Amino acid sequence: MDLGTIGVIGLVLSLLSIPFLSNSITMSAISDYKYPVAGILNETDFDTQDAEKYPGTAEKTFGPNIFSYKTDTSFGSFELTATNDGTLKISQSLTNPELKIERIIINNNTLEETWVLTTNTGILKSTKNFNVVKEEFSTPAGSCFKEENMGEITEYCTGQIHKIDGVWEKHKDLMAEWSEKLANISSNIELPNIKSTQWNY
Repeated sequence: MDLGTIGVIGLVLSLLSIPFLSNSITMSAISDYKYPVAGILNETDFDTQDAEKYPGTAEKTFGPNIFSYKTDTSFGSFELTATNDGTLKISQSLTNPELKIERIIINNNTLEETWVLTTNTGILKSTKNFNVVKEEFSTPAGSCFKEENMGEITEYCTGQIHKIDGVWEKHKDLMAEWSEKLANISSNIELPNIKSTQWNY
């Protein structure tokens, strides 16, 4: 793959619609998400020409093992960071007074994607790799966990379960809504030209 013509982040964002796992994944709370693990990050070449294809920035860090930028949007403060300190990692976040949503993709021999939604009433975390799908939700009333590992499903909850369900469902709706906003922001912000010495991962 020619990363000179397709930037890593552009590739990440363009592959969001690729199906994640087989149709045997039936946990609706997880499989309904539109943003699956992208089959990327197996290559480590990345240079300034690639970086110029990124969306925009108001603040940037640009070095041999890191590229990051931040900018304010109408939805909150957006930040993207790509690092390679032995493990290739890309993270995106959108933060405002109401919530924070994060997307983290790590390639440490196994490609793994995590979405985290944090509000003042709870934290929803969805993690996927090619064998395991996990969802965790915690709130002051209690917490729940779901996992599907190679077809074996585990679920458990603790606390006041009758107070958890409604808040959990609301967070899943927020996750779907704000993950789409995060993707749209990533694809629409313009990046100023980067003037820097050449660098490689």
